Amino acid sequence: MDALLQTLRFFAQRPNDPNGIVLCELRVREYLKGSTASLQKLSNAIDEERKACEGDNRFWMKMQKLVQSLSE
Repeated sequence: MDALLQTLRFFAQRPNDPNGIVLCELRVREYLKGSTASLQKLSNAIDEERKACEGDNRFWMKMQKLVQSLSE
């Protein structure tokens, strides 16, 4: 999950990148296919990032919504 979080942090710093959300969604889906993937751990990690974010946290809110939609 560390590599995934690094990718998400990278795009969180570039909120105007038109491909950022799409690429992150693909990475999240790729991560979740893994044998050690945990939707709950990912959700918790994204929530922590959102809380720790100084300034605009819309990117993290979008990622949290994505993870929630995948759990339904």
